[in-house]
Amino acid sequence: MKAIFLFAGFFLFAGFVFGQSNPLIDRARSGDSLAMMELSEAYSFGKGVKQNDDSAMVWATRAAKAGNVTAQYFEGLRLTREIYSQKKFKEGIQWLEKSGLKGSVEANEKLAILYLTHPPVDAPGSVFEKFQDSAKALNFARKAAEGNSLTSMKIVSILLMKGAKAIKKNPVEAARWMEKAATDFKDPEAQLSLGIWLFDGRVNGRNEVFSGFEWAKKAFDNPKSNIDLGTEADIEMHRMDQFIKRIHNATLQNNFFLRPGQDFLPTREL
Repeated sequence: MKAIFLFAGFFLFAGFVFGQSNPLIDRARSGDSLAMMELSEAYSFGKGVKQNDDSAMVWATRAAKAGNVTAQYFEGLRLTREIYSQKKFKEGIQWLEKSGLKGSVEANEKLAILYLTHPPVDAPGSVFEKFQDSAKALNFARKAAEGNSLTSMKIVSILLMKGAKAIKKNPVEAARWMEKAATDFKDPEAQLSLGIWLFDGRVNGRNEVFSGFEWAKKAFDNPKSNIDLGTEADIEMHRMDQFIKRIHNATLQNNFFLRPGQDFLPTREL
């Protein structure tokens, strides 16, 4: 009798170890893409199953093929790291695009960054050399920005402000996205950029001195500015402050008053 119980116990234990009675494995095998993703994570970290990187990758790929948006994003990330394999890299882009079409902000942002990426200095001959496409980068960045991605808002803004071969400059829209980043996220880099653009007349063709100075000051006073901006905020604030003082002195000497919103010639050629 004791031998029978030991024999039965062995099979129960073996069934758990080999996945025969594991509910997560059963769900994954039945085609549940979320369970596949969870099982991949379980194998990655050894949660409830023996840690196995190969099994983790297999289940992650199955989850992506089953339509899991997150799995498709991670599959795309994994394959786009293969910068010397044209085939794998393209497969990665396809996975990211599938994920992006289903609304993945992270996938669209990654696509935008990849289309902007220059060949790594230590990777001559990589697939990036013929992959860059600023127009596609703008398209994917717009989608991610609409999904409230700070990084993508700044990418869209800078591309529209600078323009490119396939991108027509649009300073007004550029400023709108930068202002959203500056306002919604209180991002010091966005605050300073917007301030400089307004101050130097890049947005509407006139120097919006007071608005520009106020945005730059927000960046200068932002608790994160020392980390994100370094000395750039100090330099720009000094430049703006000195210019406003010169304008103020000129108004006193010529007996006229400077009003907020008054137009000026550009302060420097950019």
